Amino acid sequence: MSYPPGPPVPQPGPDGRWWWDGRQWVAVGAPPPPVRGRSAGATVAIVIGAVFGTWVVLGILASIAIPVFLNQRNKGVDTELRSALQEVLIAEESVRAERGGYSADVDAVSPYVGQLPETVDVWIVSASAESVCLEARSTTADRTLWATENGITELDCS
Repeated sequence: MSYPPGPPVPQPGPDGRWWWDGRQWVAVGAPPPPVRGRSAGATVAIVIGAVFGTWVVLGILASIAIPVFLNQRNKGVDTELRSALQEVLIAEESVRAERGGYSADVDAVSPYVGQLPETVDVWIVSASAESVCLEARSTTADRTLWATENGITELDCS
């Protein structure tokens, strides 16, 4: 079995001042021929293209991630508002069971209310024997929900 020939082995010339590199005679001690590579302009173009491509990919990822993040934040704010309104509605139902009607007096309702989130403000907008209107507003986002004796809504009940 025979193998293909390997790279040429440099052969010194008979006078010792030249050697054969497989393609041509080269003087001993002569600098090696220059290596041909990319020009400076081509290298700059490739680097600029790579940077631009990276920015395009980052822009696409940001256009997907930012709306998802903001939607999750809004869901968290809604959950806080709903929780606070539910807490005060339960307190209003307790006052109604004791006194026969809902109360607009915060002092009458507050003993039945637990700890509300610091990022939510809740107001008793109106109360009567048969109906109540509550408003909850987030202090960290531009979001407001209302609640009536029928439940929590995004519609103003005042």
